[in-house]
Amino acid sequence: RKKEATLAATDIGSWTHLFLQRLDLTENMDQSTLQNQLRHLTERDIFKSEQAQAIDLEQIAKLFQHPLGQQIIAHKNHLHREWPFTLALPVGDIHPDLNESDFQEEKILLRGIIDCLFETREGMVIIDYKTDNITNEDSRERARLYQSPMRIYNQAVEAILRKPVITTHLYFLKPAVAVEAG
Repeated sequence: RKKEATLAATDIGSWTHLFLQRLDLTENMDQSTLQNQLRHLTERDIFKSEQAQAIDLEQIAKLFQHPLGQQIIAHKNHLHREWPFTLALPVGDIHPDLNESDFQEEKILLRGIIDCLFETREGMVIIDYKTDNITNEDSRERARLYQSPMRIYNQAVEAILRKPVITTHLYFLKPAVAVEAG
């Protein structure tokens, strides 16, 4: 049962991310509009009915009421959603506990996908959406678990786009809270 619940949570997270990727940000991002967009995506067979029902539109509406969501909307013309990257990093950057001299020439090839990335005048902003079922009080502790991937996201954006990352956020949909990460 625990495995089934985990799979369901993973599926819900995937469907939520897909919905966030497909949103038309030119519309009002209230719950009613989100419902209409989700219905339209379901009619186009992007989502099955049971998948659409699992997406918590109230949580997503709260994202767009949050200052971070307002920034997403304000920068929609410079927005990348589900931005894939590939980056080669020295082994020591990934595994600092290893003796670097043994692996001086070795690199690790990393592939990832950044949920949301947009450009401002000052530089790039990264947002990673989380569908973890946590409380507001747990958000800072949970954010620590994601420090390493967020650091890699920063490195990837700066290396590939050659623009500075000015801020990186984890946005936990369940408690509707943003935590600045590294």
